[in-house]
Amino acid sequence: MLVVLGFFVVFPLISIHFVEQLGWPGLVVGFALRQLFQRGLGIFGGAIADRFGAKPMIVLGMLLRAIGFALMAMATVPWIFGLSCILSALGGTLFDPPHTVLVIKLTKPHERGRFYSLLLMQDSAGAVLGALLGGWLLLYDFQFVCWTSTIILIIAAISNAPGCCLLTVSQLAGYQFVPGWVKFFAINAF
Repeated sequence: MLVVLGFFVVFPLISIHFVEQLGWPGLVVGFALRQLFQRGLGIFGGAIADRFGAKPMIVLGMLLRAIGFALMAMATVPWIFGLSCILSALGGTLFDPPHTVLVIKLTKPHERGRFYSLLLMQDSAGAVLGALLGGWLLLYDFQFVCWTSTIILIIAAISNAPGCCLLTVSQLAGYQFVPGWVKFFAINAF
């Protein structure tokens, strides 16, 4: 939920800041926001997670997105803004596919529908709360919004860093006595 919240603190407000407040052309901002990289490279994010493990790629994705939003806070020219969007999109590419894979690894087939429903409800709540928080913070400064999101994403990455859990995901999935809510928390600690 923290990752979704951190993303939606900034994302809905980007065009307001760069187009309305700074007067940049909407085409430049819209092209950068399209995030062709994230949608087009999702399959590679999954393949990389298969090779190196889901948790490390999730953490790396969160950190890349945090770096992207930190750069966005400092963007004064379009190329820095474009680079910040690329880093954010690459972070999403590394985060999204492994996150979905963890649901499959940690649940039994008959549990998946419920877990995906809970995950989508949690993501929706994070999106709404993030947009509300970002809108409120925008009253102060867009850079403050970006730095807040960066801090949220770093906290999420630290809380999911490899080795922070006593049990690995594969160990947890193998235990028959682990309640469903523990598995859900293990997947969604962020």
